[in-house]
Amino acid sequence: KAAAQGNATAETLMGSAYLNGWGVPKSYAKAVYWYRKAAARGNAGAETILGSAYSLGLGVPKNYAKANYWSRKAAAQGNATAETNLGSAYFHGQGVPQDSLKAIYWWKKAAVQGGKQGAKAQALIDRAEHGG
Repeated sequence: KAAAQGNATAETLMGSAYLNGWGVPKSYAKAVYWYRKAAARGNAGAETILGSAYSLGLGVPKNYAKANYWSRKAAAQGNATAETNLGSAYFHGQGVPQDSLKAIYWWKKAAVQGGKQGAKAQALIDRAEHGG
């Protein structure tokens, strides 16, 4: 009911329900529908997941430019996962020119936030800088 009334958090939860098949049949297309609604309201989590959906081609055609668009929106709100994803896009040249310095810039933004995502970003930095 809350999602139907335009609550961005509820819309994101509906997206996650369809993405994972929690109480509803799994449907990437329906998940993307709900994540788009939440992203339109500025929900950084939904924006991050839309970026991943476009990067992987889940429920939408694979499109790195759109993946990076959504990841940038979420990264602008400080979402560490989006920052890590942008770093990887630059490192691999997916939808943007390959640029290791920009990759490390985004990974460092995620790393300073700590936690599991920060540790992942730090490992990517270490690998990129030291070949390890």
